[in-house]
Amino acid sequence: MVNINNPQEVYCTRPGCQNPQNYIQFPTSGSVQQRYCSCCQMPLILDRYFLPIRLLVPDEQRGGFGRTFLAKDINTPQELLVIKQLDYKHSENSPPTPQQLEQIERLFRREAEVLANFDHPQIPKAHRFFSIDVHEPLNNGQQKFFYLVQEYIKGQNLLQWLREHGQFSGNEIIEFLKQILPVLQYVHENGAIHRDIKPSNIMRRSQDRKFCLIDFGSVKQVVQTGLPVGQSTFISLTLDYASPEQSARRAIDRTTDLYSLAATCIHLLTARSRSLFRNQDIRNWTEYATVNHDLERILNRMLSLEPQQRYQSAQEVKQEIDTLFPEPVVPPPPPQPSFFEKLKRFIDNRRLAVSAFFRKVSRRYWVLPLLVFALLGLAIAFLPTIIHCSKYEWDTDNGFSWGEQSLISGKNCGKNTEKKCEKDQGTAAFRYGKYDDAIKHFRKYLQSYQNDPEALIYLNNAIAARTDNPIKIATSVPITGGGVGEDILRGVAHAQSEFNCGIDTIEKAIKDTKSPLQCKGAIKGRLLQVQIIDDRHQNLTAENVADRLVKSLPILGVVGHYSSQDASRAAVIYSNQIVMISPGSTVPRNKYGLIFTDYVFRTPPTDGVSAKILVNHLEKINSSQNYWKALTVIDRTPYSNSLSQEFEEELKNKSIGKVFTTCDLSNKQGLNLATCVDNSIEGSTQNSIGNDRANIVLLAFSAETAREHANEAFPSSDVLILGGDGVYSLELLNKSSSKRLVGQKLVLAVPWQRSNTNREVESSGSKFEKNSLNIWGTSRISWRTAMGYDAAKAMFEGFKQLSNQGINLSRKDLYNVLASKDNKFSAPEGSTGKPIQFDRNNDRELNEDTSLGVLVHIVYSTEAKNKIEYNRLQ
Repeated sequence: MVNINNPQEVYCTRPGCQNPQNYIQFPTSGSVQQRYCSCCQMPLILDRYFLPIRLLVPDEQRGGFGRTFLAKDINTPQELLVIKQLDYKHSENSPPTPQQLEQIERLFRREAEVLANFDHPQIPKAHRFFSIDVHEPLNNGQQKFFYLVQEYIKGQNLLQWLREHGQFSGNEIIEFLKQILPVLQYVHENGAIHRDIKPSNIMRRSQDRKFCLIDFGSVKQVVQTGLPVGQSTFISLTLDYASPEQSARRAIDRTTDLYSLAATCIHLLTARSRSLFRNQDIRNWTEYATVNHDLERILNRMLSLEPQQRYQSAQEVKQEIDTLFPEPVVPPPPPQPSFFEKLKRFIDNRRLAVSAFFRKVSRRYWVLPLLVFALLGLAIAFLPTIIHCSKYEWDTDNGFSWGEQSLISGKNCGKNTEKKCEKDQGTAAFRYGKYDDAIKHFRKYLQSYQNDPEALIYLNNAIAARTDNPIKIATSVPITGGGVGEDILRGVAHAQSEFNCGIDTIEKAIKDTKSPLQCKGAIKGRLLQVQIIDDRHQNLTAENVADRLVKSLPILGVVGHYSSQDASRAAVIYSNQIVMISPGSTVPRNKYGLIFTDYVFRTPPTDGVSAKILVNHLEKINSSQNYWKALTVIDRTPYSNSLSQEFEEELKNKSIGKVFTTCDLSNKQGLNLATCVDNSIEGSTQNSIGNDRANIVLLAFSAETAREHANEAFPSSDVLILGGDGVYSLELLNKSSSKRLVGQKLVLAVPWQRSNTNREVESSGSKFEKNSLNIWGTSRISWRTAMGYDAAKAMFEGFKQLSNQGINLSRKDLYNVLASKDNKFSAPEGSTGKPIQFDRNNDRELNEDTSLGVLVHIVYSTEAKNKIEYNRLQ
């Protein structure tokens, strides 16, 4: 337990700081204020969360990556982490040029991503990487520092072990090689080499005495065998263990690691580094240690001067060692009695002893049962308590959640019934790593509240948490009024359920909470987890959400952000880092002041498509009207500017009308929507032309503005009202005034619309619609759900295709498969029933799919009395 009231020692990470020890009051996650080194003014709190406590590895032992610190996360101070600071050097000890610094950062990010993809129990997990720019006090310039946050492995490195316990025997070296060679083989099979194997970079873990390979700071991803060392000369190496080709800065390959591993073994056998051997030649090591002839031959071959004369893989070395030094056959120990058998023997023995005692001193046998029960109670009291730990960092008030908190208000214990409490019990169980309990609670909750997408995502996440190496993505949505975020989450939850378990399995698990739940996953047993982010939470913005996700290495992709403005802001940070697929961005690419990089993909059609189908509708019904005169209602958002201007352009192209006045809701406080429209139509606004009257109104404002005016009456004027997807909301349907719009008095252009009735869904609906009816208990899903499904499904299909090609899942490779021009990406059966594809700009390719970009109007429901709903306009 961390006492936040006591001063916390924090270590300054600026190299060369003369007094790096500092003491600060331990910050809490809700009130993080930057603290600075009292000596050099270096920021002490790194990346808003991390506190370096002390230097973990002395400078003389540090590896190729640089300095290593023991650290704490402010959100989880009881858990220790390791922070590594990149040590980049220049041949003349001068500061790197901007071009060199850019190369350093590029290599650093790539190497960090290699680490993030490792999932081996004897390799520390990489959690996050980041860089910071700080003031340089001596020359009044700027310095850039790079950091990597990793799992902390408690134990001793082999250099420490050697100093404490003395040199290894031959048998100990054989056991060491049997353990560490499979780890090295795993690294090589994943397209990487270590380049800095030495005793101080191998830990003996206290928990299980396993050998762990650490300090992958100098790891280089190998595109082809023989990557020139010169491509990463910024990272130092340790000459006592470096191969001849590595020391000479020639091309290296996997055998370089085998040489360094053998040099490490020699050091452990002799307690000498290479510089202490005769003539400083490591091949003279046999003068200082005597081992089995076969082991000597194996080590000498690993130390061959020419790479082609060494073993060519760690697996080859392991196979020879296993053949020459098989595990001894040891008879299995006799089965140990269970705890309850031991308890029974104990009670029986005590009972016999107590009976003999009381037969001698008294006839009062009534004492015996009391003693037996007392002993039983004591035994039960000392049964071991199982402590569960979550696999996830969590903070119950930061807008990020894997399942540890509910982000959607109004669906928790505080406001409703016992059944709703099941959801809070599920999040509490998830928070403390009790995933089986979490699954049980989420299943019970969903049985009563089937239409909650957050709970379904958390159920899937808990199922995946029980497995090894789940695939992780994030979805960033606005969880505010209007249900936009929930709509998108329904699509993501649908795709996740399909991928992890299959819809039938999930449906059965919810209906029958006692039935077994087995989920195999769509990629070699790997399941998907989705982190939900409320990008409207308190002070969160699209930019700082994106910044955090880019640095969170396990996250391979992002579904979000909803608005074009947020998507554009985040795109700058995601560029060349992580794929984002937006289910809501519709502003045409790189117009109206917004920039979308290549790493941004989008599933809905653009506003240009909406404008075109709206004008086509006007042309179709123009039997009695010769010329359309439009009033546009705007709010000055990029979406509003886009739809209104694209609509005006289409009217001009068709020569059937023009926009002659606008009503701007953004700069008129207290302006009522109906008043705005009615007065504008009557020619009383400042921008009207004469007494001409509008005969159509285009509602071209965002979903946020639609929510602000949701409780107002609709315009009373008898004109045709058109709108885009921003106006599409359930709040509109719930207003009494909206019943006046039944028929074709309000026509909206939306990316997608469900079938008009459940009967249509069952007879001719897409697979997505039919499964939605089964999952949610209703077919009344919005276009946002469909586009959220398509975004998640496209990303998941990208993972499948990479796996089928034998490529490890990574951010870069996900982008490559989605954006491939040679082998065009296609995800089968999207929300429309047709494949999901992207055009050359990474926007949705329509391919004459008439289910994308459609018109809807308001009708009376045929399945619910006195209810109105949106139906597709035929």
